[in-house]
Amino acid sequence: MKVGALAVAGMAGVANASQYTRTVSYAGQQVLFCNDELKLDLHEYDMWGEGGASKGTYVRATDNIKNAELSGMGCTVAIDDVEEYITSIEGRDRTTKTSGAQSWHTEYHDFEDSRAWWADLGNSSSLVEFTPSIGIETHEGRVMPGVKITAAADPSSVPKFYWQCGIHAREWISGATCMYMAEKIVQQYGVDAEVTAILDNSELVIVPLANPDGYEFTWNNDRLWRKNRRDNGSTSGVDCNRNYPDNWAQGGSSTIPSSDTYQGPSAASEPEVQNTLKFFKDNAPIIGAIDWHAYSQLVLRPYGWTQDSPPDEEYLKELGDGMRDVIRANSGKVYVSQKSIDLYVTTGTASDWFYGEDAISTNEGYKAAGFCIELRPENRFFGPGFVLPPDEIIPTGEENYDAMVYFMTKLISRPILAPSLK
Repeated sequence: MKVGALAVAGMAGVANASQYTRTVSYAGQQVLFCNDELKLDLHEYDMWGEGGASKGTYVRATDNIKNAELSGMGCTVAIDDVEEYITSIEGRDRTTKTSGAQSWHTEYHDFEDSRAWWADLGNSSSLVEFTPSIGIETHEGRVMPGVKITAAADPSSVPKFYWQCGIHAREWISGATCMYMAEKIVQQYGVDAEVTAILDNSELVIVPLANPDGYEFTWNNDRLWRKNRRDNGSTSGVDCNRNYPDNWAQGGSSTIPSSDTYQGPSAASEPEVQNTLKFFKDNAPIIGAIDWHAYSQLVLRPYGWTQDSPPDEEYLKELGDGMRDVIRANSGKVYVSQKSIDLYVTTGTASDWFYGEDAISTNEGYKAAGFCIELRPENRFFGPGFVLPPDEIIPTGEENYDAMVYFMTKLISRPILAPSLK
């Protein structure tokens, strides 16, 4: 591996890092904590996470009327002014960007810088294949790159692992964590025996920028934007993680285009979703798949659409609990392992689709162990939410890197077979 070439590319990115600006202000808006007994219609609010042991939900009230309504119901203020809070984190980020001596992974990067970094990773190592575009253009004309990492002599003959990163635009730590882990996996080949065995016997397939338009919008307009940038007329955006063709529109999403959980006009209507579906299927068999999100420190397994346990619940729980335990051993951070439905109802999600019938039909006799991992911060006592300081990138990457080594090692030795092969 040409480590020197990669290091030079990374430092060049730091020197020319973009300074992001925003046109949307959140002055006067608040984040409140509301007890679950209130049974809020979460589609009316911007949900900032679950309260863990506190049994409640953090929501952003978008105007003073909603502030008053929630306060009158007994909700308590967690962040008094969202704009002041975001500005304080942005100030720390800009300080990091201009320090000069920082590494790539101590700051966040916009779409173009991130895409260039992934291309550099491909150029720096014979283990990495960078594909400039995995499918059709997005609504705003951007392309979605793909990455494959393996040391197998014949990649077509080995099982695959799949990651997708940043499908929700504001969750910057998702893409940053994927960059950190991918680079470390490449660097540890031939150094660490477990990683060497993983790359000799499997391939890691990555969609590193799963929502290019939305992500760029968070840099130049609205830091808390979640969806893609479909033109809905008077509003914009579809929640791509409610648009997958797995129990689509069966609850846990919204039919209202202005909602942050808008499911879209039809299943798989969005170019971002179509591209990830195709890239997943084109790289079969996938034996393990992770959709990286933030935040709440959760390891979520199927299902999100029903209380019924999946047929492989015992093994999926073992995998989820194992990742949780590895993370805690690494950093002391507590991630909760649970079924997605135990958090709240979701339908049309990527992690359920990974494990579901549509994916199985073209997966060469395997079922992908599909997970959604919600990264830092934990929200039990609240924290920085979606605006995680950049000095959290490396610690978040480290703890989840160890979890991925466990996850991949386990599944290589014991993949989940489709029912017809059991």
